[in-house]
Amino acid sequence: MSSKTEEPGFHQHECPEHQEQHQSSVQINSKMVDEWKTLTTQVGGHQFEQGDKHGMVDIGNGFVLKSLQNPPRGVRELNFYQKVFDKECADADLIELRDFMPTFHGTVEKNGGKFLKLANLTYGYKKPCVIDLKMGKVTYDQEATPEKIAGEIAKYPPLTKLGFQITGMMIYDPVTDEYEKFGKNFGKSLSEETIISEGLDKFFRQGKGELRKDVVQPILFKLKKLESWFLKQRKYSFIASSLFMVYEGSKVVDTIIKSAKVKNDLNHTKTELPSDNIESRLVEGQDDNKNGQEKSVTNQKRHIQEDDDAVATKKLKLNDSLSKPSEQKHDLPELQKSEDTAQVHLIDFAHAFPATDIDSNFLFGLQKLINIMKTLVK
Repeated sequence: MSSKTEEPGFHQHECPEHQEQHQSSVQINSKMVDEWKTLTTQVGGHQFEQGDKHGMVDIGNGFVLKSLQNPPRGVRELNFYQKVFDKECADADLIELRDFMPTFHGTVEKNGGKFLKLANLTYGYKKPCVIDLKMGKVTYDQEATPEKIAGEIAKYPPLTKLGFQITGMMIYDPVTDEYEKFGKNFGKSLSEETIISEGLDKFFRQGKGELRKDVVQPILFKLKKLESWFLKQRKYSFIASSLFMVYEGSKVVDTIIKSAKVKNDLNHTKTELPSDNIESRLVEGQDDNKNGQEKSVTNQKRHIQEDDDAVATKKLKLNDSLSKPSEQKHDLPELQKSEDTAQVHLIDFAHAFPATDIDSNFLFGLQKLINIMKTLVK
């Protein structure tokens, strides 16, 4: 089939375009260029190299740049971002989808290349654990040649039964204080039988630790919410799009997650936390003389009232301060909320096509994934 530079009917959506507000590209100053670096949390897709026009780069302050692919794919992805984040958009489905997408901040041009400026999905995390899942049992679109179709099918035969594949993941091990990264070849080595034990289960255990049910459950909740969206929307099909999942891997924030449960129960019940955590020592009033930390604990204890309501308030404040980075710059993207210790995002829209029915291809993989996540929780 021949390639097309525009999608039939793609510009006929009820959302006004107002593309001029997005397509006015921003020239980057030389100082910003010098600060470009590889996005270390990218685990799928084309990896950026200096001098390259492709991949994703981290420009700091909570922003990344994603290079536009050659037409028609790059044009298609840019158009989709513009539709979803158009300020004049009145489409309820697209507005709802914003919560699952990286926030779009226009385009940037550099050395003849054009980039999407997006929110960094791992911004605000101390030790992010991330995984990229390409969704759908079919990963080729209607424009694919017979050779392309054959090649896509041969890449990962289990896809027809699983409906998704792991294209990469990065896991923080709190014991070794190191990251372990897994690429495409690892994902292709997983079968229908091993994708749980050697794939998703490994991702949520951080090495040889216990299963992080505290993050599996909120991720499962968000997957169910996304499923509800796909069950009702009939305007788009997403071929070869990915789900990007991230959770906080550091021990400090892991403990803070537990303290956040106070939000759901403030009727004078104390929440016990591990004794080796500073917050726990503050709440329980421990005097840790042996460890030489009695001064810092005592100083902070002076500011805490002894009644349970004050304790809960202190916990919530500490949770907010640890999970949110500084907001000194007004142009920063939206930051994670204190309870957002695990997130699910829909990414990659180079093959987002107009549709008139439910996206059964994507939905098939999403529901398979949800069932597997339920198995992990059990």
